[in-house]
Amino acid sequence: MNLHPSLLPRYRGSAPLHHVLLNGDTRSGVFYVYECQFVRLFGRAYCWLVGYVTLCSSWCHDCWGLRFVAGVSVIELSKRRFDHGRVLHQEQFDVDDTWLYKDLFEHSASVGAEAVLNVLQDFENRLAQARPQDSFQWEPSLAPKVTKNDKVVDFAIDSAEMVRNKQRAFSKVRCMLQGLDVLITGTLSPLHEPVPSIVQEALRNAQPGAFVCGPGKKVLWIKCADTHHANKTHGSAERVLLPVTQLQLPTRASVGPAAFLNQLSQLTHLK
Repeated sequence: MNLHPSLLPRYRGSAPLHHVLLNGDTRSGVFYVYECQFVRLFGRAYCWLVGYVTLCSSWCHDCWGLRFVAGVSVIELSKRRFDHGRVLHQEQFDVDDTWLYKDLFEHSASVGAEAVLNVLQDFENRLAQARPQDSFQWEPSLAPKVTKNDKVVDFAIDSAEMVRNKQRAFSKVRCMLQGLDVLITGTLSPLHEPVPSIVQEALRNAQPGAFVCGPGKKVLWIKCADTHHANKTHGSAERVLLPVTQLQLPTRASVGPAAFLNQLSQLTHLK
């Protein structure tokens, strides 16, 4: 039996939690996957024992070190592919749009740990009712290992929502602002944060990557790509303009917009 933190067959692979956030999913879940060879090779009693005492991450050490997918796992030695076994149970839950990776990780682990025990307590019935993955409504998809390139933002290509999702998935994303390498370490939802009219006017005809500080200098608004091709008079600003609350220059600490602009001014003056 194996615990996988996604709605299988969606997000098969080593990084389902990252891809839930990268794709902006609002509903996720955990599955309990029955792998018949595990029971056949090791016996039902061993399956129950390991189910209660094993708490690890998928591909243990690599996952913890790189913050990839982790959860309660009982893994069989199967000749088949990973994450293709029959489904014993599926538990769905909503994903709050304020959650970062660590929040989704902790919630998935909590839901998964409790549900694994529930499945084991009714193991015979769950096993008898196991369903193949292709009987579920979810489209099969992969969640491959994330790379450094996934953590890079290109404002000419990425929409505000896409940049926000990357920051949620990785905590820090790299971009270029005024020719400088900058880390974005805090954002607000571009779909829910009202855009001040003065900001809309200042960035209306600007190129992607342009930015301006909002009233109070608590939010830095960065213009991104309009990948939604929204109506230009209604709603496009919320998709194009990204509200940023924390940024970090090389060798500097993460700071708010006001302090960031002061640091940026000093560096520009030195040039």
